[in-house]
Amino acid sequence: DDKAYAKFLITRWNEKTIRDRTDKLYEEFLKLWPAEFAAVEIDDEMLLSLSSNGVHATGYYLKDKRLKVNKESGFSLTEVPSCRPAIKKMRQDLINSGVVIDGVFVADYVFASPSAAASCIIGSSLNGRLLWKNDAGILLKNLYNEGDDDIQFTLSDFTE
Repeated sequence: DDKAYAKFLITRWNEKTIRDRTDKLYEEFLKLWPAEFAAVEIDDEMLLSLSSNGVHATGYYLKDKRLKVNKESGFSLTEVPSCRPAIKKMRQDLINSGVVIDGVFVADYVFASPSAAASCIIGSSLNGRLLWKNDAGILLKNLYNEGDDDIQFTLSDFTE
């Protein structure tokens, strides 16, 4: 509807109009998805968990988009036949270096991404944004809207 669209039109962009628009967008998001936005606080690090194929792991999603897997997290001792060579090598390196012993992380370990962490932990090529969840059960994919080519907003863009 044109009236609804008109309330989001801005002819001049400055700090105040951006902040005002951000507030309006946040209010609209709260109306559409109240549970996903109202109950979540974004910290510098967010505790997440992953459970798949009988393996449970926890870790922190870091501001720089890496994922630190916590000591005592599980690690599958098996891999799917289609597991990529790079993932197999990473898994073997963790075992050889003593970071993983008998299917358990004995030290915290920082992965380049949530997908690298999930793939290495489970032994399969996986999208970590679809597996890691916060304590409210909300997927990482729904907590952060990150893209390579588009301008994307995250929850922290709408909060102070």
